[in-house]
Amino acid sequence: MSIRGLTAVAVCLLFLGVVAYYAGWMSQSGNNSETPQSSSAENEHQNASRQKQELEPLLKDWKTPKIAFVFTGEQHGYMEPCGCSDTQSGGIGRRDDLFQKLKKKNWEVVALDLGGLSHEMRQDRVQSKLKLTTTLAALKDLEYFAVAFGVEALSFAS
Repeated sequence: MSIRGLTAVAVCLLFLGVVAYYAGWMSQSGNNSETPQSSSAENEHQNASRQKQELEPLLKDWKTPKIAFVFTGEQHGYMEPCGCSDTQSGGIGRRDDLFQKLKKKNWEVVALDLGGLSHEMRQDRVQSKLKLTTTLAALKDLEYFAVAFGVEALSFAS
């Protein structure tokens, strides 16, 4: 990764840390390493309550912020998850769904892509150029405020 990429990641992590701190996420206690081992029944109960919390509506009781920054990046040409892992989520369609939900709540969304739109090893393929063009059109439709272009995306200009 380039110095610019590392700098962008560091700035985003710092920003997210500040947001997490002020939102109170980092001050929540509950993981005390000195607590004794719990039984499997207690573990199952804790897992069930975590799963229930994960199913609750996103941002349910949040107040409307003055601005909501959405950072994306490292897409590597995948407009939708490839499906090779159960934990994958995302894609342009899910971003659109998230943005629509936030806008319905009257949130001012500022979307920023940090780069990595195309895959650096696949630049010789016509399909890669079509994916990049389609992705840029989608980001325009999603009203991204800014998109960073890395070396891999800029190489298509030549």
